[in-house]
Amino acid sequence: MTRTMCDAANGEAVFPPCQIVAGYTNGKYPSAARLFARYPQALHLPITVTAASFAAAVNGVLALDVEGGDASPAQVGRWVADARGGGIPWPWAYFSTSNHDAVVTSCRMAGVALPFLWGAQWDGVPIVMPGYVAKQYQSFDTYDPSAVIDYIPGLDGGPAPVQPTGDHDVVIWQTTDGHNWLVSAVDVLEIDGTMTYNLAASGTPHTAGVDPLYLIAKQRSVAKALGQPDPYPPAHAAAAPPPAPVTAG
Repeated sequence: MTRTMCDAANGEAVFPPCQIVAGYTNGKYPSAARLFARYPQALHLPITVTAASFAAAVNGVLALDVEGGDASPAQVGRWVADARGGGIPWPWAYFSTSNHDAVVTSCRMAGVALPFLWGAQWDGVPIVMPGYVAKQYQSFDTYDPSAVIDYIPGLDGGPAPVQPTGDHDVVIWQTTDGHNWLVSAVDVLEIDGTMTYNLAASGTPHTAGVDPLYLIAKQRSVAKALGQPDPYPPAHAAAAPPPAPVTAG
């Protein structure tokens, strides 16, 4: 399931029905205050155009606008670290999907987990890519629509975040049965309100609709982060030793 988010640089923009409204809190076109007042029934996502700004978060959520003239992909990692350190547990980054690798590299160099990823890919297809929480799929004269997954911590409320160790990523993974999973180096959290699993404590989590190889890779990350042995050692390491030779006679 997905929802529609509309964002605009004009605070007087008129949208079709949108469950989420995003607007800019600073820069040349500060539209957020007017848009949020015009659409009080929607969820609100504030956007900052500068990597030096954290003051406008709503419910711990703030998006960094990564595009020409605003923040650069190289600034994302430091901004995410500063935002989380300043009490914003749910940062987002908006960027063209062509900059995906640069954003990931920036976060890894800063030693931080990825923020929630909002990718721009104007192909007209309202389907969110794996690993992303939102996809801006089109651009109109007055507003831009995005497809958004059906639950995102912070935006929709939810438990306090679990911070991964080291540079392990936080990934949103949408399963084939319609659930969304928040995967970090220490937890797999089914965030549709049903169950929470801690890999380090409980071993193999519920795997309905999830690629088992993906979860195995994550469990290996957990074990490595905790200094534990590989829970899935290579086949040659797990094989029984060859039998002793039998002497005839």
